[in-house]
Amino acid sequence: FWYHAHHHGSTAIQVGGGLLGAIIVEDDVNDLPDAIYHLPEMVLIMAHVPMAELKNIGQATVTGDDLTTHADNVIPAIMNEFVFVNGQYQPEKMIDSGKWQRVRMIYSSLKSSLRLQMLENSANCEWQLLAKDGIYVSEAPRSIGDTVYMGPGNRVDMVMRCAQGGSMTLGSVNVDNDDFAQTEIITFSVMTSASAADGDLPRFHPYRPDYLADLYNSAASNVATNYVNFQGVAGSCTINGLAWDGGVTPVGHVETGSIQQWQVSGNDRHPFHLHVNSYQLGSLTGSTNGFHEEGDWHDVLLRPGNLGVGHYYFSVDTFVTKSVIHCHFLTH
Repeated sequence: FWYHAHHHGSTAIQVGGGLLGAIIVEDDVNDLPDAIYHLPEMVLIMAHVPMAELKNIGQATVTGDDLTTHADNVIPAIMNEFVFVNGQYQPEKMIDSGKWQRVRMIYSSLKSSLRLQMLENSANCEWQLLAKDGIYVSEAPRSIGDTVYMGPGNRVDMVMRCAQGGSMTLGSVNVDNDDFAQTEIITFSVMTSASAADGDLPRFHPYRPDYLADLYNSAASNVATNYVNFQGVAGSCTINGLAWDGGVTPVGHVETGSIQQWQVSGNDRHPFHLHVNSYQLGSLTGSTNGFHEEGDWHDVLLRPGNLGVGHYYFSVDTFVTKSVIHCHFLTH
């Protein structure tokens, strides 16, 4: 998981300036196969930094942020926007060949998404999907195509193994309007290992708590259907036609004990984020080559242009309070 600044009116400039971090929730040793539990791992916090936009935010609001206002004095013009990895620009990571690694990735951005691919791969690396937004896929690890989709606020856990010495560079390609392209985000220098290569990893169905019980093919009678529509133009964003008014007017109500079946429109342009309750994807159309499948869980989703999601399911537990739904473009 991750944490980030969340004060309304300051979120974009604070998160864009790096006020964020990782929270690792460890598994119980008995809940994973040994080969998965004991994997060496790395955390990659990928933060998109849009210097010109941060400067504009600093000038256009009451933040009075002189650092971002005058950033062009110290940042070369060629670095108008870029992705940092753990605070470094285009870092290099050393790993051994033939060894599985667990790679925990977080993507922080004001309003762009990544389509991560191995753009250079002389080390013959492969990857498989383990978890999204802190929840294991079932079954895991899952073979996927050549693209990892990360919208603002998404977390993805992969397992990765490189067959031979060489290098592999992760970069992002630009397909949709919101995708950020950077051909080199991080490079892995793969050293030839003297020890025997790891075998294939075991596949498993994860243990899950009750609030993550399978819902999308449920025949329960207490399913409540609700509709959520994201819309926005430059400078504004609405949910079901309502702009945020400080939390005075709710966009809707849900009842404890219910199973919610939501139909969401507009989240091909606005990443749909729901606090507290992760949601399960159902009635998928299109394909992302295994990265999104029926029954997957998310708490943020910016739909790629070739993916349709007919329903979003979640169960409402016993807590009676306000909860937040929002577009995860932080300038919205």
